[in-house]
Amino acid sequence: YNQKRFVLIDTAGIRRKGRISQLVEKYSAVTALKAMDRAHVVLMVIDAADGVTDQDLAVAGYAYEKGRALILVVNKWDLPEKDDQTMGKFIAEVQRRFKYLPFAPLLFVSALTGQRVSKIMSKVEEVAAEFNQRIPTAKLNQGLEEFVSKHPPAMAGDQRIKFYYAAQAAVRPPTFVLFTNRPDKIHFSYQRYLVNCFREKFDFGQVPLRLEFKGRGKKNF
Repeated sequence: YNQKRFVLIDTAGIRRKGRISQLVEKYSAVTALKAMDRAHVVLMVIDAADGVTDQDLAVAGYAYEKGRALILVVNKWDLPEKDDQTMGKFIAEVQRRFKYLPFAPLLFVSALTGQRVSKIMSKVEEVAAEFNQRIPTAKLNQGLEEFVSKHPPAMAGDQRIKFYYAAQAAVRPPTFVLFTNRPDKIHFSYQRYLVNCFREKFDFGQVPLRLEFKGRGKKNF
């Protein structure tokens, strides 16, 4: 696709209990989970007729815990009766149920009619590029200095929290190590602030992003 090589893994899906035998269901589930272990980008297909199910949440949660990039694909969008609020309501429901995936792109398609199906691979290409992106160390530390100067972290008792420097440790998912004097005292809200800053500054808006805090370094922000 666009002169890039993509390997697509199609799974049988994980069906709800009661529709097929327990043995076949277990095999399908194991196969799908193994496919996610191998994948970089996971296309999570949601049935528009069923809406978001508990099973959808469990499968997406597994992909998230494994650090996979995730695209939510609502299929059978040709089936629901629609008005000017139908899509907005469905988006709101997806955002409510998948609170832990605010970054995941959302596509509405119909495999039957072909509606918007052509957008899937272009979105996969975008997400894969973000997922594999590396940020030069100098640019990364300029960004960190900017984030901390704009909004310094809260004090740890009577001690000021200092950030020394940052380095990118991995891709898939993008993982950054921030060296600080008090890695155990970085409040969750400040971690979230930094994640949002990294997303906006370095164009990681559609993929999971991880920050790790370690306690050594020299340069001080």
